[in-house]
Amino acid sequence: MTRVIFQVEGMHCEKCVKTIENGLNQFDGISAVSASLKNKAVTIDYNPEKVTEEALRKEIEDLGYDVPA
Repeated sequence: MTRVIFQVEGMHCEKCVKTIENGLNQFDGISAVSASLKNKAVTIDYNPEKVTEEALRKEIEDLGYDVPA
């Protein structure tokens, strides 16, 4: 497993946290997702043979949030 932490702009409430967690958990190869409203970050444990970091970043952005480079 690989872990990535994305800073995420635009999370304002617990609904935002759940939206991101639920959206990412739909990917095959995700073992854990934890979004932190306090830290404005999402920690993802994933299998890089099944999903790419870029695909995860794109999903967060498609959900309506910004992931600064």
